Amino acid sequence: MGSKEDPKALRRKIEKLENELSKLKGAERKIIESEDKFRNIVDASPMGMHLYKLESDGRLVFTGANPSADKILGVDNKQFIGKTIEEAFPLLVDTEIPERYRNACSRGLSWHTEQINYDDQRIKGSYEVYAFQTSPGRMAAVFFDITDRKKANQALRESEERFRILFEHAPDPFYINNLEGIFVDGNKAAEELTGYKREELIGKNFAEAGLLSEADIPRALNLLKRNQRGEPTGPYGFKLMRKDGKPVYAEISTIPVNIEGKAVVLGIARDITERRAAEEERRRLEAQLRQAQKMEAIGTLAGGIAHDFNNILSAMVGYTELALEETRKGSALHGNLQEIFRAGMRARDLIKQILTFSRQAEQDRQPVKVNSIVREALKFLRSTLPSSITIRSRIASDIKVLADPTHIHQVLMNLCANAKHAMRETGGLLEVYLSREQLNPEFAAAHSGLVAGPFMKMTVADSGEGMSAEVQGKIFEPFFTTKGKDEGTGLGLAVVHGIVNSCGGIITVSSTPGKGTAFDVFLPIVESRDQPQTESEGPLPEGSEQVLFVDDEKLLVDIGQQMLERYGYRVTPRTSSIEAFELFKAKPDQFDLVITDMTMPNMSGLELAAEIINLRPQIPIILCTGFSESITAAQALDFGIKAFMLKPLSLPDLLRTTRSVLDEAHRV
Repeated sequence: MGSKEDPKALRRKIEKLENELSKLKGAERKIIESEDKFRNIVDASPMGMHLYKLESDGRLVFTGANPSADKILGVDNKQFIGKTIEEAFPLLVDTEIPERYRNACSRGLSWHTEQINYDDQRIKGSYEVYAFQTSPGRMAAVFFDITDRKKANQALRESEERFRILFEHAPDPFYINNLEGIFVDGNKAAEELTGYKREELIGKNFAEAGLLSEADIPRALNLLKRNQRGEPTGPYGFKLMRKDGKPVYAEISTIPVNIEGKAVVLGIARDITERRAAEEERRRLEAQLRQAQKMEAIGTLAGGIAHDFNNILSAMVGYTELALEETRKGSALHGNLQEIFRAGMRARDLIKQILTFSRQAEQDRQPVKVNSIVREALKFLRSTLPSSITIRSRIASDIKVLADPTHIHQVLMNLCANAKHAMRETGGLLEVYLSREQLNPEFAAAHSGLVAGPFMKMTVADSGEGMSAEVQGKIFEPFFTTKGKDEGTGLGLAVVHGIVNSCGGIITVSSTPGKGTAFDVFLPIVESRDQPQTESEGPLPEGSEQVLFVDDEKLLVDIGQQMLERYGYRVTPRTSSIEAFELFKAKPDQFDLVITDMTMPNMSGLELAAEIINLRPQIPIILCTGFSESITAAQALDFGIKAFMLKPLSLPDLLRTTRSVLDEAHRV
């Protein structure tokens, strides 16, 4: 029989076993509690979770999933429990995922992939996955649905692509710089505008790039500060310097934007170089128009002054002539009166020169004696040139060209004005030569449009500063000028060139810097017989006819009456054209001749003449004027007026014209 165990020792063993059993139950409870907590965490997690177990035969078996997995995938994952990964998700068979999961189970290798795309009849979407070991042979795959994020990223990429296409192919220059003003990017239009490739500008600020002038950099910095505060700017105009050194002008607007999470500035430029040039051209043309209007106004003013001055001269000259006839020839008084008369005639000639210079109306071309026009122009010039400039002239006579006399005068005056400008500081010599030249075929062939033969050659030369070859090539271009801003329009030589060409001639220039300039004008000579000159010598003609003399200036009426009555005519004076017409209408057969001024209030001389001719068509009428743009001598004759006289009226001219008109009327 074996020995009996001590009851106390047995009790202690039993108590020890009970304690160990209690500990085991406590540990089991903790494990169960821990598993419950894990299960609660897994079940409450917004992330989807799949659980796998690696069997000894290598099969990876699906063991469970949390509710979020059902929600994310849109399926009941319980259907996959007990199936292998390949059976549950057949589209993963040919991917790396099954092998990655097995490595996580067996070797504890964690794995992450940013995107798994799955698309079958049950599950569609894109997912981000984290795989890790939970215990030896077991693993969990945690996943997020990133379908919306993927779509947003795709939309963002498409938006960025659209922006890139728009940016790259925009017709206006686009550029991007950071908030420090350093270039980040630019499009093709920006390259074309600046002449730089974008690679040459990227990494440089606008000062280092050399695109802006020193004067524009402070303004650009101020605009950049506004961009840094999130403010858009512009459009503001900037002058840019291209890589080839040519200036261009652009209007630039800037907009602070975020691109790929970075704060940058988008700049949009618009090339306004052509628009600016057009605006400058418009301003230049407006200035030229104002200048032309000013010159037209000056011409009108000169005409008005000439009319009034001629009336004054008419009184001076007329009374002097009357006084001369009453004084003894050879006496001191007679000599003094003759000097007054000569001064009056010089004043009359000066007024004619002013009128010729300021005349606006076009005239028909006719055979013109150039020497008389040149002499008249030189008289005018001598009174306008400074004493430091000397005029030397040699003028051949009997040279006629087919031209407008005013145009010939204008050509000479413009050329002399240029010569004056060239010698304005140092003075010098102005030479004007007029000669007859026989142009040979070789010379004519060298100048398009010329035909060999007799030509007038007019040379205007100065000893001024001269011109370079480059300037000589541009001087006949409209609006080209070397003068200062307020000194000329650049039209003078262009007008000269146009006049000469229209007359079938050419103009040439030769110049040496520092030694002066010479212009040669060649115009074809026309041969025509001179009209017989009216004999100006001999006794003044007399008459006895009845004359109606009309002028709104009482002095001129008095002078005309005295002149005509002294030589036998009977004169009825009137200072009102309306009164004169009423008188003529009452007694149309009483008068043999009507002499009337052109410019009068209420009814002009032309209107008076028309009314008188309407009453008595054959009545001879002489029209007198100090200045008139509305009618010329030829137009007056076509109108039915028998003679057209310019004031001041001299005694011989008045008497001879009166007699000639009356004699012609008597012959009819």
